[in-house]
Amino acid sequence: MHRFAISSWKCGYLLAAMALGSVGLALAQTVPGKAPSPAAPPGTLELLTAASGTVSCVPLAREVGAPLLGLPGTHAAVPMQPPQPQDGRMVSTTVERHDPDNSTRIVSTWLAPTAVGGCDVGYEVVTFWKKSCQDVMQLDLGVMKSVVIARDVQVVVHKPNHHLYLMRVPGGCVSINKEVIYR
Repeated sequence: MHRFAISSWKCGYLLAAMALGSVGLALAQTVPGKAPSPAAPPGTLELLTAASGTVSCVPLAREVGAPLLGLPGTHAAVPMQPPQPQDGRMVSTTVERHDPDNSTRIVSTWLAPTAVGGCDVGYEVVTFWKKSCQDVMQLDLGVMKSVVIARDVQVVVHKPNHHLYLMRVPGGCVSINKEVIYR
């Protein structure tokens, strides 16, 4: 049996992030010419990034978090954070995401501050499909062209920094959607 320990500050933020679906935080957002309106509460990726001390990546975590992780209450996250909360360090999170179609996905993210004051983010979304990779590619994703890497893995290059990998497995196909966003 493997055991692991999470420090108390990490555990507190992990539990807070996982319970986010039942907790509403009121934030105000000011738009020139309009009255302030309540902003969306911080999402799991944003909370875990802030908890790590990687504050320079919090805005990007907020931007990409909801599209990657789905709605609050539909996922659970496990962070891999720096030993001490500190800006300038990479933070990574692995998420089990449940979607309305009853599919389960694994989402792996990493956010890293850059030397120029920005933040880079990368993610991989792993999905099991109960159909052939050819059907996933054509019917579900609308893609007609791919390149076979070796024997069992195809790659669809959307952009130089965004690839989709399709791997044949017994009973279906596993897709790995991988993108790196440089800021």
